Amino acid sequence: MNVTTYTTAPETYDGFGTETVAPVAGHTSRGTPVRRVETPAVHAEWQRQRYYSGVIYLVATEEDWATHLRLGLANATATTVDPRSLAARYYEADDACTAARAAGVLPADIEATWPNMLGFLRRVPGQPLHHPAPNGREDDAPTAAELVAFYDALKIHRRRALVALKLASSGGAV
Repeated sequence: MNVTTYTTAPETYDGFGTETVAPVAGHTSRGTPVRRVETPAVHAEWQRQRYYSGVIYLVATEEDWATHLRLGLANATATTVDPRSLAARYYEADDACTAARAAGVLPADIEATWPNMLGFLRRVPGQPLHHPAPNGREDDAPTAAELVAFYDALKIHRRRALVALKLASSGGAV
């Protein structure tokens, strides 16, 4: 299980499996971008203390963030994904899935849906693997919400494939 934190600390402060879920989840009242990150629960307190060590960084739990928003101390922004980063995320996930497949441990649901992932990626204008529709129209381009869901799915597929590999190599103990 992961714990969500909102912070203005740079990614160089992240450790122990912390991942940025939303690069810009909002802004402080002074305009500083706020990231939403997820950290494995076992490391969440360490991670928050790491952010606190920078003294100047905002560190907020889900409840704290809601309070900041309610009091006007911060503003939420819609989550977006830079289309150029999707291809890199796809290749990271594909490498992990390929290794898990070769070891015979790729989860069946990922195996069944993986071919659709590349097809989806090709529909995204602005990234290296984009293939326009045969008629040249872009009306089948994904929405912003679909891009965010796709980005999240790639992260989850990669993580699950790596966990499956680790379990297989350790005889079932992580």
